[in-house]
Amino acid sequence: MSLRQTAWVSPVPHCRTIPPEPAFTTGSEMQVWQLLCDTLPTEAVLMANFRITDERKDHEANLIVLMPGAGVIVVEVKGGSVWRDRLGWHQRTQGGEKRRCDPAKQAMLTKYAVRDYVEHDPRWSTSSRTRIVWAHAIVTPHSEFRDDFAAPECPRWLGLAARH
Repeated sequence: MSLRQTAWVSPVPHCRTIPPEPAFTTGSEMQVWQLLCDTLPTEAVLMANFRITDERKDHEANLIVLMPGAGVIVVEVKGGSVWRDRLGWHQRTQGGEKRRCDPAKQAMLTKYAVRDYVEHDPRWSTSSRTRIVWAHAIVTPHSEFRDDFAAPECPRWLGLAARH
């Protein structure tokens, strides 16, 4: 079953997108963006290529999903073949290049940077808003993980693969 087959797809995007027509560096990011555009409800907001800097480093969220009444999800998309073994996370690109990666750490650190920025903004801290739920997720549209996959930094429910 493909990633697209796991969700109902509408012919018209439902959610608000920022920017309206983003430019992506990978086909995988564009594929996941399109799937989310097609399946998120109208009240959701989908952001692409969100960059933020904190005192530790520069961060970029491939995608951020704002779900009113539910929370915020920072999404890291990894294309090519992605797997985890006893040495950590690895990725083989479509060009055949093998490299180490850590999508769980990437997504988690970016989530914290965005959360800290929002929660320290005076418009947020002086409003009537209460604390919201923040989450991060990994999407690997061209990889498979077994149903019993789990890692300390990435429980099974944290990641969505093409087939699982």
